[in-house]
Amino acid sequence: MPRADWHHQVRGYHLPMSAERVIRMVRVTSDSLAAIGYDSASETLRIKFRNGGLYDYLKVAAEVYEGLLADQPHPWGSWRRHITSAYEYRRVA
Repeated sequence: MPRADWHHQVRGYHLPMSAERVIRMVRVTSDSLAAIGYDSASETLRIKFRNGGLYDYLKVAAEVYEGLLADQPHPWGSWRRHITSAYEYRRVA
């Protein structure tokens, strides 16, 4: 069983693996974001920020993830206010 502090390399990024779930991350073109991922079973949006923070946003609709992918090169500028005000989150790393 994986430990929460183990690391997993995803497309060049070393991201902590959660004992709860592993979320496939996709690099994005953004000044603020390095990569994003989505787990449809738990409706979890995972965001890796360029400053090193890794956050899970909970009970997020798939359309939000798709919007982030579509709104490059400035997805966080377009979606930040909606995501941070509408969804509970937790810092993963």
